[in-house]
Amino acid sequence: MPKPPAPIQKDLVTTLKEGTPMQQLFGQTFEELGGQDFFTDWAEENPGTFIQMMMSLMPQQHTPSGNTANVINIHPGLAPGPLDVVSDQ
Repeated sequence: MPKPPAPIQKDLVTTLKEGTPMQQLFGQTFEELGGQDFFTDWAEENPGTFIQMMMSLMPQQHTPSGNTANVINIHPGLAPGPLDVVSDQ
């Protein structure tokens, strides 16, 4: 009897099955190949490629350089809108 899918696998496959036709194809193929167990086996056989792929999916962190003060640019050429405050000067 096959073991129940891990939560991450179930969420991934559900997301793919509800996606575009190409995503649906990938989700179905992922399940047929063995799901998370297949991916783990592949990662163990290809650790360098797995690490590169994992690093490419991580969010990038950027360190600001120069003046990091908040800058607000006001464009006086824009027409006033409903959110503009009108002053009585």
